[in-house]
Amino acid sequence: MQENYGASPVVVAARRLVERMLADQALAPDLLVRELHVSRRTLNRAFAGEGESLMAYVRRRRLENALADLTGSESRLSVTEAAARWRFADSSHLVRACRKRYGQTPTQYVRTRSRNVS
Repeated sequence: MQENYGASPVVVAARRLVERMLADQALAPDLLVRELHVSRRTLNRAFAGEGESLMAYVRRRRLENALADLTGSESRLSVTEAAARWRFADSSHLVRACRKRYGQTPTQYVRTRSRNVS
């Protein structure tokens, strides 16, 4: 992952663990601090210099994966299915996250991406 360049060892380890557990409902800061054998304060402090918090990183990666699933050439997932797969509370939560980050709904995002590929 290129975003690990220059990151602290705690951040690198946390991101690796997050990537392995991204679709896991149990993914939470308490789980990460137990697995990494660090305090919550240490984990938060490590992410403080990264420009986004640990859970902001988790939300961004889940959004990116949900959108990748929706734009995949063989994708047959609905927005609701992608939201469930990547642990959004529901499809409207995925829609709001996409609109906030990209200024469009997942459906609009998929259409825009497919037009740019064609």
